[in-house]
Amino acid sequence: MNYLATYSISTDERTILEWSFADKNSSEYAISDWEFAFTYLSKNGLSAMFQSLAPELMLSAPPVIQTKFKQDYFSQMARNNHFAKVYNEIVVFLSQHKIEVMPLKGIYLSQTIYSDIAWRSMSDIDILVKPNLVKDAYELLCRLANVSIDLDEFNSSDHHFPLFVYKGVSIEVHQALFPLNVKYNLPIQAIWERSNYQRDNNLVYNMDKVLLFIYLSLHIYYTANRGGVRLAWFYDLILLVNSADEAFFKNVSNEIEKHHLKKPLAEVFGVLSAISGLKFNYLEVSTSKKIIKRYIGFFSKSSSQKLEYSYSIAWERISQTNGIISKLQLGWFYIFKIPPQPNAFMYSWKLISRISHLFWSTLRMIGLKILQRTGIN
Repeated sequence: MNYLATYSISTDERTILEWSFADKNSSEYAISDWEFAFTYLSKNGLSAMFQSLAPELMLSAPPVIQTKFKQDYFSQMARNNHFAKVYNEIVVFLSQHKIEVMPLKGIYLSQTIYSDIAWRSMSDIDILVKPNLVKDAYELLCRLANVSIDLDEFNSSDHHFPLFVYKGVSIEVHQALFPLNVKYNLPIQAIWERSNYQRDNNLVYNMDKVLLFIYLSLHIYYTANRGGVRLAWFYDLILLVNSADEAFFKNVSNEIEKHHLKKPLAEVFGVLSAISGLKFNYLEVSTSKKIIKRYIGFFSKSSSQKLEYSYSIAWERISQTNGIISKLQLGWFYIFKIPPQPNAFMYSWKLISRISHLFWSTLRMIGLKILQRTGIN
């Protein structure tokens, strides 16, 4: 935990990080502000699990705070059990139409790597469907949920179809793990080829464990570049690391090399190492204090996404799109959220105005990043 000592974080934040991620006996501090601790842990998706992570520390919490943690645990248990019930219903429904699915993120992790379904927070259900069947799956589920099928805000390069709600649960149907035109990605064909059956009768697949670890890490990278990230996502990685052997890390390293993912994942592994004290013999780890400081700032200040970071992702997707016409069409889509009109969008003064706003906002984002790096407030 040497990195944490070099950052201007509160004693309570450091205590929480040490009890959550490092040796449970390593923290020499106690919590002084339990209201802050509960809010911090809730925002980062760890409050329902913290009683089990730090039972000795929880004994020092005031009774009213202990009650809050217990209520959060049971509330999350009820919510996650409802999510699991809805997910199972969706899987059975799609299997009746011979559509294969793969659960992603929280709905999968809460039932596999966590010993208690209540411990893994989630806000929606994400499922991956093979590209040739994903549109059919989305339309079938929309009919099941009795919601209108609206693809006006869907771009073919998006990784998931528009979100809809079924029985009070938000559902995202994915055709890929990330937008098709981002710089760093995992080929969807490899994801399916290396998957394995979870339940034969329901046509449900598990993601290969090595690719799962890389996927979750890359998801952290891109979410952080939109201006928000949660500690719970790093705990997912901790659980996978704790159950891994030397061959696993060698395979992870090989896949990173194969798909040219060193830069983004070295950043994520650097932060993971900083907050957990773990060492990775076969993985490249960034020791940039600026990067680690940025993530710690996300943990403590806000988990919301910020506009200036969203612009950087938009520019990346546009730059990775081939052809000037395709770039302009994607720009039109980002600005107006409707498909471009043939031969009209290039001449629209409204488009020019919005692109100018996007340009100056991007310059502002660059200026803010320069100020952050130079330490000027």
